[in-house]
Amino acid sequence: RQKETEAGVPTPFPSFLRPLVGGRLYVLGGYSKDGKSAMALQFLKSACESGHRVGFMSIEMTKDDLTDRLVATFGVPHNLIVDPAGQVWYSGNRNGMIGKLDPVTGKITRYPMPDARVRDPHTLVFDQQGNIWFTAQQSNAVGHLDVRSGAIRLVFTGAGTRPYGIVINSKGDPWF
Repeated sequence: RQKETEAGVPTPFPSFLRPLVGGRLYVLGGYSKDGKSAMALQFLKSACESGHRVGFMSIEMTKDDLTDRLVATFGVPHNLIVDPAGQVWYSGNRNGMIGKLDPVTGKITRYPMPDARVRDPHTLVFDQQGNIWFTAQQSNAVGHLDVRSGAIRLVFTGAGTRPYGIVINSKGDPWF
């Protein structure tokens, strides 16, 4: 058990709330629609980013509602595209990943960018093979996700180029 004098798990509100101490159950209460889940998920995010394991339970939200909230909080989705199998792909703008949501099971698969400098993938499009092309405007990059292997290739386009939109022509060439 962690002692009170140890640093604990940092919170996203250091001037408001001291670090959480491990081995305890914390309950966040309030009225419905007061933002309890949003605040709790920020605590979870801080704990996860610090390498801690966490659990979350809500008596107000269904599993589907909680999944939606998690995607919205941590995924920062920029755009959505749906493949022929009905899988929903989204760009995790500001957190450096592309996500895939199985709407039947609720399972989310994350595809992190292979370079930490690329934090803003967006503008997803499919090519003729069903793979995904995207741009990363702030990172000055264009990328390709092989949906079968999960491999992501990045090409940096040069400082200040800020590629935003992308289309694939009939020959399979990306234009941005």
